Amino acid sequence: MADALYFGEDGGGDLPSPTSMAHDKSVTLHKNGEYRRGGGTVFRLGVSLTVRKLLSSAAERMGIRAARLFDADGVEIDDVLMLADGDVAFVSAGEDFAGHGVMSGAAGGGGGGGGGGGGGER
Repeated sequence: MADALYFGEDGGGDLPSPTSMAHDKSVTLHKNGEYRRGGGTVFRLGVSLTVRKLLSSAAERMGIRAARLFDADGVEIDDVLMLADGDVAFVSAGEDFAGHGVMSGAAGGGGGGGGGGGGGER
């Protein structure tokens, strides 16, 4: 089977075989520094896909220059095996990781608890 890159949001691309689905994973890519909950572009990664091919496809689908890939903690990804199913990752044009506001280990993010209002003195 050829290296597979299945696109999730619009159903584009070839449908994977049932046996390959057991090894595929979905990853949501965002432009470096531009995380939006519920946004991003979903990619389904085949087991033999390389980072180079993922970056090429990200550039085409997202309309950006894609040279580097980072996980939600800012660690540069050099092998798709570093990505788990459901991960959020960030694509840069070559610049360092720019941050995003997503809490580590929680792809959906966490807003952090709002502090209680202080009682004003008179």
